[in-house]
Amino acid sequence: MVVGILMVILPIPALRMPGLYLYMAFVAVAVLYSLIIKSTGFIPRIIIFLIASSILVYWVWVLNHWHGNTLLLPIFTLLLGLVAVTGKYNLKNESGFLVILVADAITILLENLLKTLN
Repeated sequence: MVVGILMVILPIPALRMPGLYLYMAFVAVAVLYSLIIKSTGFIPRIIIFLIASSILVYWVWVLNHWHGNTLLLPIFTLLLGLVAVTGKYNLKNESGFLVILVADAITILLENLLKTLN
């Protein structure tokens, strides 16, 4: 997941789209992980699934140039991240990629905020 992010951040244009696809592939793996893992409870698995799938749907939405409602999924991800932090769910093992996904939602919202300020 981090390798895909670094490929997007690097100033090499040929690495941007493959980096985004690599990031999306790892987000899809996180969705599958939430469906397969049995060691956590039902509610934490639903939280992981919803956070990862909302970010995945957002990027599929943006890459296909579909219009409208692009802010709903990042806001939904932030609200689910807030539920995951404030709830009494044991997500210690999953906190690494959940933090990356929530940080992605925050950067999406900041990007849209900066676009509206210009």
